[in-house]
Order: sequence, then C-alpha cells, then structure tokens
Amino acid sequence: MLINTVILFLRDLLPIFIILSFYLNHTETHIPINPILSRQYKNLVITLLVGCLCAILIANTAPVISQWNEGAGIEWLYSSGYGFTYLSLLYYCCVPSMPIKQQWALRFMLFILMAISGANFIIYFQGFWSEFGAIQAIVIGMILGIGICLSVAILLYFFLRYCELNQYRPSIHALFIIFIVGQVSQIINLLNQVNSLPDVFQNQQPLWQSQAFIAENSEWGHLLSSFIGYEDSPNLPYLSAYLCAYAFILLIPILIKRIASISTFLITQQKDRRHV
Repeated sequence: MLINTVILFLRDLLPIFIILSFYLNHTETHIPINPILSRQYKNLVITLLVGCLCAILIANTAPVISQWNEGAGIEWLYSSGYGFTYLSLLYYCCVPSMPIKQQWALRFMLFILMAISGANFIIYFQGFWSEFGAIQAIVIGMILGIGICLSVAILLYFFLRYCELNQYRPSIHALFIIFIVGQVSQIINLLNQVNSLPDVFQNQQPLWQSQAFIAENSEWGHLLSSFIGYEDSPNLPYLSAYLCAYAFILLIPILIKRIASISTFLITQQKDRRHV
C-alpha cells in the first residue's frame, strides 16, 4: 500500500512539479524586474488554485463525464486537454522573443496538466482510501511521495539554473519540449483504450520490450514516464506520434521565421520598385 501511494505521486503529481520547475526557471531568467516578477508569482498562485479546483470538479463529476460519447467521455476530455497543451507548446516555441506571452503559455500548460493529473490522483487516491483503509501506510506514502516530488523538482530547478548560467539554453528548450511531448503522447494510449484510433492503428504489436531493464510500472519507470513519456513496450502508433509531435514542434518555428523573412524581402522589393 505504501509503495502504491508513492507510485501514485510519481505518476500523477510529479509532472506538475516538473513544469513548475521550468516555469520558475523561465521567470527568473526572462523577467528579472521585481514588480513584474511578483505579479508573475501571483498569477502562478491563481493558476494553481484554478487548476486544483478544476481537478476536484473533474474527479467529483467523473461518473457523469465517463458516460459521455458512449462511455469514452473521460478519455476524450483528457485527450482534448493534452491537445490544447500541445497547441500551447507550439505557441510557446513560436514567440521566443516574447517572455510574457511564453509565461501565459506555460501557465496554461500547467493548468491543463494540473487539472488532468490532479483529477487522476484524486480518483485513485479515493479508491485506495476506501478500499484498503490503511491510514498509516497511506500517510507515510504521502510524505514519501511529496518528498520525492519536491526533491526532483528542486534538483531539476538548480540544473536548469546551471544550464542558464552556462549558456546551455538550447538544452533546456529541448528538455522542455521532450517533457511536454511525453505528456501529450498519452493521447494515443487514451484513444486506444476506447478504440477511437483508426483501424490500421488498432492492436499493434510492441516494437520492443524493455521490462527487463526498466519496467514501466516500477518507480524508475514512472519517473521516466513523467520526464520523457517512457514506455517499456511502445507500439508503432505511440512512437510515431511521439516523434512526429517532437519534429513538428522543431520545424514550425523555423518555417515561421522563413515565411517572415520572405515576407520582409517581398515588402522591401515592392518599396524599392515604388521608389524607382
């Protein structure tokens, strides 16, 4: 019971702590002015409170939501949330010179992940509490789980600060994209659970199996799953979605810059012709 509670924290709450570390690092790096900085932290507190309320609302209405869309309501709700998270990541990557707008995108991603992961945590935690009733083991597991999540978040924050101070910002950017893509790729598993994927993607065999090294349901497996979307037996739809989502995020900002440079060139050419 104690191990199950710790795993529950690693699976559902650790992603929230991870994105908080990225948010704090981004705020410290790009918004150093104290009045604006304090406003950003106030907005962060509001985002956390609203996300917590939405998680509680989803958890309490889960029996009703699950009846939507022929019993696939929860899966489609979570998939939609992850889809908006991906769009927010895309917006974040397209405005690298606008830190305030990036902050809004970060807070929206935090809100979505907190609503989804928080709701999952509440649902499973209520199930543990009512089924087992081992209060002492649950409390100890909660303390250990919170301690592990805080430790990982603090270590990640100082690692990000180290990278910023040593001009390794591209590494931070790549790590953040991998983290969000790993979360968003859960769409494939959610839709596969309710047979909502195209027929060609149904019942795909795993491309490889790595349970012997790191099992997905182990502590290390959940830790890697929170960071990079690790699966010990990924199939072709999951891996394809993962790689395509990552590649698309990298290519779109390049295409936007290319289009902007071409537009600037054409405008300059038109002005030169008018002067002639």
